[in-house]
Formats: sequence, C-alpha cells, structure tokens
Amino acid sequence: MESAILEVLRGLLPKPTYSISSVDEISFGELAESVSNLRAAQQGTFCERASSSSFIVIDETPSEIGESASESSSLQRETQGQYHSGSTRNKPFAASVASETGLTEEEKAFWKSYQQKLFEWLDSDNLTATMKYDEVPRENFLKWCGVTHIAETSPDDDISADNLSAERSRGEFSSPNNMNNAFLAETSSQRRGYLSKSHSKTPRFSPSIRQQPFDWKKFFTFSTKELNLFGITRKELQDMKSSSEQKELEDSRQASTQTDSLSVWDNDEERETEKTETWDDFQSIHDAVDRLLSDERFDSVLKKKQALANGEGSTKVTENNKGYAILDEQPVDNFEEEVKYPAKTFPFKLDDFQKRGILHLERGENVFVTAHTSAGKTVIAEYAIALAMQHQTRAIYTSPIKSLSNQKYRDFVNTFEDVGIVTGDVSIRPEASCLIMTTEILRSMLYKGADLIRDIEFVIFDEVHYINDEERGVVWEEVIIMLPSHIKLIMLSATVPNAIDFAKWVGATRKSKVFVVGTNLRPVPLQHCIFFRKQVYTLVNEKGKFMTGVYKQLKERAKKNLIPSSDLGTSGAHPWRELVSYLIENNLVPAVIFCFAKKRCDDLASVLRNVDLTVDSSEKFHINSFIEKSISRLRAEDRTIPQIERLREMLNRGIGIHHAGILPLMKEVVEILFQQGFVRILFATETFAMGVNMPAKTVVFSSIRKHDGRKFRWVQPGEYIQMAGRAGRRGIDSVGTVLLFLEEELPEMSILQRVMTGSPVNLLSQFRLSYNMILNLLRTEDLQVEDMIRHSFCEAPYTRDIRVMSMLLVKGEMKLKQLEERISQLQDRFCRLTAEDFRKFYNAYSEVERLTKFIAKSIFVHHRIVYNWLSLGRIVQVLGNDFSVHFAVVIGFSRKPSLKHKHNERLEGTKDINWMEGFCTLLSYVEHGRRKPDFAVKSQLGTKILSGKIERYEWLIENVSLDRIVAPISEKIHDLNVFHTFDARSPEFISQVSRIIDRLRLLQENRKFIPFVRISPNEDMMSFTTVDIWEAWNRRETLIEEIEKSPVHKSLRKFSAMKTLRLYDELDQKLSKIRWALSDDSLQLMPDYNVRIEVLKKLGFVNEEHVVQLKGRAACELNICDCVLGTEVIFENVLKPLDACECAAFLSSFVFEGSTKSAPSNVSQSLLDALETLRSIALRVGNLQNDCGLLITGEEYLQQNVKTGLVEVVYLWAHGVKFTDICEITEVPEGTIVRVINRISELLKEVKSFSRVVGDISLYDKIAEADERIRRDICFAASLYVT
Repeated sequence: MESAILEVLRGLLPKPTYSISSVDEISFGELAESVSNLRAAQQGTFCERASSSSFIVIDETPSEIGESASESSSLQRETQGQYHSGSTRNKPFAASVASETGLTEEEKAFWKSYQQKLFEWLDSDNLTATMKYDEVPRENFLKWCGVTHIAETSPDDDISADNLSAERSRGEFSSPNNMNNAFLAETSSQRRGYLSKSHSKTPRFSPSIRQQPFDWKKFFTFSTKELNLFGITRKELQDMKSSSEQKELEDSRQASTQTDSLSVWDNDEERETEKTETWDDFQSIHDAVDRLLSDERFDSVLKKKQALANGEGSTKVTENNKGYAILDEQPVDNFEEEVKYPAKTFPFKLDDFQKRGILHLERGENVFVTAHTSAGKTVIAEYAIALAMQHQTRAIYTSPIKSLSNQKYRDFVNTFEDVGIVTGDVSIRPEASCLIMTTEILRSMLYKGADLIRDIEFVIFDEVHYINDEERGVVWEEVIIMLPSHIKLIMLSATVPNAIDFAKWVGATRKSKVFVVGTNLRPVPLQHCIFFRKQVYTLVNEKGKFMTGVYKQLKERAKKNLIPSSDLGTSGAHPWRELVSYLIENNLVPAVIFCFAKKRCDDLASVLRNVDLTVDSSEKFHINSFIEKSISRLRAEDRTIPQIERLREMLNRGIGIHHAGILPLMKEVVEILFQQGFVRILFATETFAMGVNMPAKTVVFSSIRKHDGRKFRWVQPGEYIQMAGRAGRRGIDSVGTVLLFLEEELPEMSILQRVMTGSPVNLLSQFRLSYNMILNLLRTEDLQVEDMIRHSFCEAPYTRDIRVMSMLLVKGEMKLKQLEERISQLQDRFCRLTAEDFRKFYNAYSEVERLTKFIAKSIFVHHRIVYNWLSLGRIVQVLGNDFSVHFAVVIGFSRKPSLKHKHNERLEGTKDINWMEGFCTLLSYVEHGRRKPDFAVKSQLGTKILSGKIERYEWLIENVSLDRIVAPISEKIHDLNVFHTFDARSPEFISQVSRIIDRLRLLQENRKFIPFVRISPNEDMMSFTTVDIWEAWNRRETLIEEIEKSPVHKSLRKFSAMKTLRLYDELDQKLSKIRWALSDDSLQLMPDYNVRIEVLKKLGFVNEEHVVQLKGRAACELNICDCVLGTEVIFENVLKPLDACECAAFLSSFVFEGSTKSAPSNVSQSLLDALETLRSIALRVGNLQNDCGLLITGEEYLQQNVKTGLVEVVYLWAHGVKFTDICEITEVPEGTIVRVINRISELLKEVKSFSRVVGDISLYDKIAEADERIRRDICFAASLYVT
C-alpha cells in the first residue's frame, strides 16, 4: 500500500544509492522530515539552503563481493522431506532513519510549517478536529505519525546546535585557515535500534565470524539506465516479479492490486522514459509533500492511515494479501456466526484480537499474537489446544524456561484433562494430546525425527520475544525453520515494533501466511511515578503523557532533601520502611520490588525484618500450613536448611524473595502464596517478569541502572516495560502503579523519558552456528547447513528474489555477449587503431582510477595531511570524465577533507574498506566548441557549484572527491583570496578566473616545454605510507605516461569506444555480484561455517567429503555442554580412571556458569589429574580454533567452558553428604547448587547416549551409577506444579 509513497519520497533523497525501508515501521511523515534534514546537512559549500543540526543516519551498504562464487546455491536447491526452503521475498528498500531531538530556529519553522500542511490535509477527514498543530509537541507528533527511532547516537557523536549555528555564521565555505571549524556529519551504518539483552554472565559460546550482508536491492536500483544496461524493460521486470509471487502464493486469497517494493507507479509510457526526480526538481520539501498529498492516486491510500488511536489498534498497517505477513484489524461482528461450534468457550467476553486469533485457528492459519502482559494472549493458545483435541491431533506448548513449563502444566491440567509435560528431568504422560516442553526439547525431537511430530497440528511458542536472548535465542529460529509445513504456529509475544517483519520471515520460511493479531491497549493502564520522601510524583500518567512540570518540581526538591543510600540501617526513618508504609497506607499492595542483584533483594528484605504485613492469625496459619505441606516431601534434615527457615519467617510476615539463588521448591512456594495474595511485598529480580500471569497492584524499581555482565547501564525501554507490565490486576485495579524509588541522584529527564516511554525492544536475530547444529545437519539429507543459514531471521532482510535475479543474470549475459561483439568490431582506420588498442587504453585508465583510489584511501586519513599536500592555489591533476588527465586549481574545501577508514581492515583478503569521502573544491576549464565526451559515468562527476564563460573558455567550480585527484604538481597560483564571495559578476572575480584559466591553458598546451613534477607524499605522510603505496605510485606514473602518449587521444571514436568498454565493465561487475549473491558464499555466516568445518575436519569429526564420522555422530548427543570439548575428553579416556562419583563431579565443570574464589581441594587425586587434563584439552581445542580463524583464544575458550567452582560440592553430594553440609563449603547460593546438579543429571543422560553410540558398555554403566548417586533428596524434589 505505502510502496507508492516510498517511490515518491525515494526520489527526494539526495543520493540515488540511498533507499528507504520498512513500510511497516516508517511513516511518510518521518521520511519527509528525514529527507529535509539530510539534504540540508549534506549541502556543499555554496548551498544557500539552511543546514540541519539533526543527526541523520541513513545506511548505505557498500557493495562488497568475494571472488568468483560457485553456481551451487541453497537458493536453487529444492529442500526435501519436512523441511522448507527459504524466502524469496524481500523487505522494501532497506535503510535506517533517525534524528536527534535538538532543533534550530530554521528547523522549528520548517517543522511547524510541515505540521500545518499535514494537519490541514488531514482535517478534511475530521481526524484532527480537536488537535491544533501549534499545540502538539514534536515528540508527540512523531509518535502520532508512527515515527519509530531506529538508530541512536552515542554522546561522542552529538553535534550541538550552538556549534552548528556558529559554523553557519562563518559561512558555508571553508578554506584551510578555517577548516578546523567546518561541519562534518559523520554517520555509522553499524548502528541499529534498541537492543535489549541481559548479560549476567559471559556467554558460553565462541563469537561468530560474520561477513557484511549483501542487500541486492540496495545495489540494484532498477533505474532506466541500469535496466538498459541489462537489456531489460521495466515491464518485463514487473511481469517476472508478479509471476514469481503468483507461483509462491497460488493457494492464497485473491491477490491485492497494491504495488510491491519493486513496482513503480508511472504509466507504461513513463516507464520507458523514466526520469529520476531529484531534490533539485522541487523548490522545497513543501512542494514534494504537496505533490505527494495532492495526487489522486494516493488519496485513498493515505486517508486509510489512522493517525489517532482508534479502538484497539494504535499502529495501523493495511493488510497486504501479496505478502506473507498480514496485520488483521478486520471487524469481528459476525464471530458467533463463523464459529458456531467452538472447541472451547470462555466464562468472559472475548476481546476483538482474541476473536481474530480464534477465527484464524479455525481456518488452519498461523497466528502471531502481540499484546501487553495480562492482556489475554493465553486464550488463543488454550483454544488451539482445545481445537487439537477436537480434531484428535496433538498440540505442543513450548516455553523458554523449565519453571514456566511447570507452571503452565499446572494451569492446563486444571483446564484440560489430557495434558503431559517433558522437560530435562520430568516426563509425565508424553503421549498426551497437549504436551508442554521447553523449546530445546522440541529442537532435539526435530533433529532426531521423533514419531510424535507427525501427529502435531499446532505448536505454541510462549514468550517468543525470548528469541532476543543472546545465548538461547537461536533455538527458536532452528525450530521454526525445521518444523514440518503441516504444523501451524501460534506465537505469543509482548508488543514489539517489528512484528510484521518477524511474521514475514516466519511466513516466507514456511511458505504460508502469518496473521498478526493483537492490541496495543493495556487491560489496566499504567501510571509511572517517583517515590521521594513519603510523596509520589507522577511523571507519566495513564494516558502515556510525560509530565515535564512535575519533573522540574521534583528536581528542585531533590537537590535539597536527598537522603544518601549510605544511611541504610537507621531504624524508623529508613527510606525503604517509608516506602512500605506508604504502600500499605494507600492500599498499593501486593507490590513487586524489582532489584538487579540477588544480594540486593536479600539486603532489602532484611531491612524489613521487623515489619509484619499479614492481616490476622488466620493468614499466618494458612501460610505456615502451606509451607509445611510443601516441604513435607523433603527429608527432615533438609527442612531446616537456613534458607528455608529464613524464607518461612519472612513469608509468615507477608514478605517474599524470588531470584535464581532461591531453592526451586521455595521459589514455587513464594509464587503460589503471591498468587493467593498472602505475600504483600515481593523482592524479585527481573526473571520474575517472565512467567505466568502473576500481576500485582504496584511495581517498584529500586533503580533503573543495572550491570549487564560487562558494564553498568540504564535499563532499556523493553526491559523496563516487561517488568512494569506486572502492575495492574485485570478486573480488580483501574490503574496499575509503577514507582521508581529515588535513592540516588535523580536521572536526567531525557533518560527517564526514554526508559519510561521509549519504544519496546525489536525482535532481533541471535542466530549463530554451533558444532552441534552443524553435525546434526550434516547427518540429514533434508536440510543442509547452508539452507539453515539462509532461512535464518538474520538473513531475512537480505533474501533474494531468485526469479528476478536469475532473469537479470540471463538477460545480462545476453547483453554482455552483444557488447563483446561490438567491442570486437571497434577500430579507427584513420588512426590505425584496433579493438585491442582501445581495450589497452581503457584498461590502463581504469587501473589509474583504481590506484588513485587506493592511494587516496591510504594517505588521506586526516584533513591536516590534505592541507599540507593540497594547499590553497596548488595546481593539481585530476581524472576527468573524458578519460583524460586534466589540470585544476585548489580553491578550498567543502568540509574536512579526510578519508577515514579502519586501519585493521587493510589486510589482504579482508572486506573492502568503508571510508568517508572528502571533497576538494577545484576550478577547471574547457575550451568552448571543443568536443565534449558523449558519455560520462555519473559516479565520477563532481558537485557543480558555479560555472561560466570567459571569451571562448568555459570555467567550472566543483567539489571533486579526493579519490579523483591524481596528485598536486610543482606549480602554484598565489593570492587567491577572493573566492569566499564567489560573485561571478564581480570584476575582481572575473580577473582571477581569467588569470587561472591562462595559467592552466599554458600548462595544458605547452606541457612539453613547461617542466613540472607530480609531488609525491612528503616525510610528514610517511607514517601513513607503506611499500604497497610506493609501488602503486610508481605503477600509476608509468600508466599515466602511457595514457598521455597513446594515439587513442586523437581518435574521434575514443568516447564511443570508451563508453562501450565502460558498459561492458560495469555489466560484468554486476553479473559477478549476482552470481555471488545467488551462491551460498554471500551468506553472512558462511565464513564462520567454513572455519568450523575446518576445525571438525582436523579433529576427525568429519572427513574431507563432510561425511560425519563416529566422533561426530557421538557428539550430536551432547547438547548441554560444548560437544567438541566433551567428545575430545571422552575419546581421550579422561573418564576411564574415574569412578561414578568422580565422573559426576568432573562433569560439573561443563555446566556450572558462575564463578567462585575457591578451588577444589577435598577431592581425590585422580579427579584433580582429570581436571588438569581437561584444561590442557580445552587449551588445545581453543588454540586449534584460533589457528583456523575463530575469534577466540585458547585461554578464552578455557574460561568459557571449564569452571570448576562446584567440583568439590558435587563430589561430596555424590558421596551422600547432607545438603546442609555442602552448602557450608561454598558461597554459591543454594538454588544455584540445585540447578547445577539438575543440569549434571541431564548431561549424564546425554553421556549415556554418547556411550551407547560408541559402544562403550563400561562407560554407560559408570555414568548410569553416577546419575543414580546424585538424584536424591532436595535437589530432585518434585515440583509443586506437577504433583
């Protein structure tokens, strides 16, 4: 729908290679504004338009390809069996657009005028009857327009408006004397949207090697010139695109008439004579917007964009039947008629988004549900389970964590009878119609080809936004790719900005449509406040408006009355006691207090040691009875563990603690009592925010700063809203209260605004390759590793349309043969020139261009170098558009002229260097009447500033890229001080220009008699030069001499011949890119795959033909630990001299993820020797990976995968020592110990399967005994949810 709008706005961008993306996220209002700001910020020296202080980010992916690629590609393979080929669809033109909030006076005037125009147009639909443009803040208007900031600058990149204003006052032109103050807007294409990931520990996996993704729709602009280059018309391109879509979606509903990302809105005649509209075609952005809004063809499209929140949907994306993702916001008034015999009824009225989801389930379609916490997403999941039971098929419900699986099992057992659960340590009724499991269990079933997969109708992914998890998010992508096509997916997620993008990827991967349903309305609205000195200050009201005046009032009060956190421990006046008293007095309990450290939770709970929040003795009796009943399954000595006694005492006072250090059984006790309303105050870490529906009336943040495992940082908006969403109980509270306890310095207003009202986190791919994945995929014939990479979410924005690109390849090769024939016929009988002479000249000139770029990149790394080498008045030689070398004079610079790049990317074989162009302002001339070139490459043209004519000479002042300047020469013109004004009518200006033209003409015509030399880099530049640069310099000198002496210059056919050769060269390069892009070599993770397969070869896991050997087949059984390290250890018989208890203790070093200061001491010598051998093997494997090219050293690999902090604890536990005794020898929390022992049990099961594969019966028996020894008492107490 909005692609037509994008086509118009794309023409306004200042650079043709820039493109606009994400019709689903970026509105035309943002695009129009960004075009205005970017164009103004990038204007050259003599632009009279006002510049912009906004910091604009528009990504421009460099065209980078490898060597010649193989024709074999996963794009061209048909996958077999129950796996699916990847998407051949693509996002619309991809780019990132964002701007800073600071505005200059010029921008404010523009923005106000733009708002007025837009509101006047919208007033025709009575959409803004109650809104006035002059009363709408810029931020609110951006939000109203649907603007999403998807890039964020760092403080170092900020450019203040004051500095820019001062710069403007000095004038746009900058000579070497004032260049230090010139404005240079540098952007980074590596910055993306908010990324919310918690790093509480070092990830236990090796970093991936990624190459720059190749976005072919950025490289191929499909302009008329480019289509002519391939010998194809725009109609043919569009027909092929339509044919491709019709084939892919032949079962879908009737195709929409909307235009997709490759379509154009011109009529057929306009297509053949396309003229790309640039900014200069319009007087201002107002003309462009007016033209856009006045076009009759777009009125019906734009009027459908609801700017104001209407009902449930505040973000409206029109349904596109051509795509795989469809946002369903259709009315559901006839729901009862369409679902006459529902599989399940509910005792409450369903919301519209729930009805839409149920309708799609009845039609057998995939559903992606996005809604806030407690909005009722589980209703759709429950209906899918009931529908599967009605159809006598099966449904699988997956969750990210085992505890959530246990909780869901309890809830579903109460609703359905036929429910089972399969986790790492529990298996109850695996034959049930509804089976609950973790996502890792489902992945394992898919790799092993479990029989139950055939009977599944629905797979429900709960908390699908967990795909953002850095360590485990890859599992979701693997499962979605591998699930058979007959299975329908129900994905439940919190609200995310890129829901359509994610749904597009899922639909394209599975070749079926995904319907996005949901609501942005909260069942219970939230108000965000700050608690300070017994008072609450509301910063964000329930309508989402940030109260600036309240913040300023609070800031003044906080300066005088802030109580430092060092006052902890004072009795009655303790600030946390004041907070609890306030919550109780104002009936704001139950409340969850989020802390970002386990110790912080314990300390704050200790502060309330004398506070009793229970109502009466009956509550205490119920609490105590429930605790006694829950711990009755433990042995008598385990019931008196200090942690249990402490929690019992706190719970009897209505206070609870919930974090990873708490025993799993006691965490469940706390959760159940909290759900029942007996826990009034709960101190919890952010993991509590991910779970079943456990809402509170109030959520309190002890701070909004956290340590993510690497550094302290502010909480991201997505993290904040996930926790804040626990506030407000549906049907009980009218408003949910979120409090920030002000204990430290008041954060800046911008920080609070970003955290409290910022956009939620995007769904981002965390896909990476692992040895286990590679080995599993190499063993199956249905799906190859390349297929898995190509179908991953990280490749989704860069997927290629096979049919379009294949057509381009075929047509381009035909055109290439035609050009070859034309080139073979090139000749000039008068000058006695053959095709080989023209080819030799062209090759020499092209090589001079390449060497000039290489030298410029290597030398011009700082603007001071440019000043010293290209001083004012210096005569330079420049590569012209007529395939000749010309003279010109340096008269200034448009901005800081430097070619910045990353020095560490100069190495041979690395990707092309990204560098920022610097421009030198030159004056050149041409004799009037002299034949001009009939062909010029657009990318080589400079930016014209002024031009004119003096007598028979035409002069030109332009900004020329530094990589077009060959070198300065020994000649110089002095006293050039009048070019600041550039008044072409001034006699002084004309005199200076005439003087320059005479000097340049004299050099050009009498170069044989006027000696000059090209100035090579001086000693000051030596630190930036290398032997390669001097070799390139000397090579270029030789080539320039050949060019100047070539008789081709005298040929009248020079330009037509060069045009043909240039076309051939360009087309050949583009075809090489297409071949490479269609091959698997273009995938981002292919370098990582090649390195890892080399490691597996050297270790004997696979042979040279990539056939999995015995080692590899056994390694596939190990999922919990690093399968390569585990396999190497077992195959080197490290476990052979160990007994069962020692094996269990030894394997703890593979699963423990914490850190302790103590080393194992009270263990056997054989176990210590085995640990030492483990370290040496880990070092060897790590060093081998590093030698093969992985970005990890042996020491880093050892630290990631071998942690012996609990070896002694597990050793004693396996020998039967009491849990209370082993807790005394370590500082590791009790809950962590239990979790590690449970994971050891899971690893032991995998090692048993490993030993069965290799046929080692003695190892099997020993591991089975080890598992029996550790599976006892409190560590394996049954969950309260499943018993």
